[in-house]
Amino acid sequence: MDLELAEIIAQYANEARVSVNAEIPGYLASREISRLFHFTSVHNLESIVTNSFLGRENLRQKNITFVPSDNNREEPLVNGVCFSLSRPNSYMAARKIQSGQELVLLELTNLDKILTQYNFVVSPGNFGSPSLKKKIESWPEEFVGGRGLMNLFEAQAIREKYSIPSYEPTDPQAEIIILEGLPWDYVERIYFPNSVEYSISEQIRRIVRKLPRGVVLHSQIKDVFPPIDWRNPEIRSEYNERKWNESWAHSQTL
Repeated sequence: MDLELAEIIAQYANEARVSVNAEIPGYLASREISRLFHFTSVHNLESIVTNSFLGRENLRQKNITFVPSDNNREEPLVNGVCFSLSRPNSYMAARKIQSGQELVLLELTNLDKILTQYNFVVSPGNFGSPSLKKKIESWPEEFVGGRGLMNLFEAQAIREKYSIPSYEPTDPQAEIIILEGLPWDYVERIYFPNSVEYSISEQIRRIVRKLPRGVVLHSQIKDVFPPIDWRNPEIRSEYNERKWNESWAHSQTL
């Protein structure tokens, strides 16, 4: 874990964000982008309400107990928290839920305020990819600010082939990594998985009773937690073609 590298990347992120702050709201509006999504263990809800969204190193420094969603990932952004843009990462959710993890999905709004007030790094594909992490570590200036946001919408031919809407990244596993503590106030909705046994468990009831008022709760949402039939060749083909590739050209301006 390289804290010095993380700090250098955070400095790049700050400079890049400040340089395009005035343009970010208009860019998001032009693409009709307004939402972030975050999967987490149901056991982390109370902590997020109380302590904000915090990266692992900050959680450890504050002695805050948490349940990681992935114990195997080594993160160069030690205090980064990963979010999906516009739509949740259903591929990741399907794998985690199938493995027995008790995940909930949080939907955040006021994205223009988040991206103009908090430093961020943009991963145009799954941040769990070792090769993508290496590129972010080596050339962080390519993955922050306006350049980082535009990276999400490359490969126009692929976008046209699959009729990807303007607000959705080309790679559905792309991530926005927020580098600072983000308050619970941005959370607008909480989604629970489709399992009846899970959604009505006493544990969930206990936690929900402690949540602040004003948050909309959903359960049995199959559109948010869809099953994925990997035996379907069309699903496999789209998944593979939309997976981020460094050959995708840089052709946009903010």
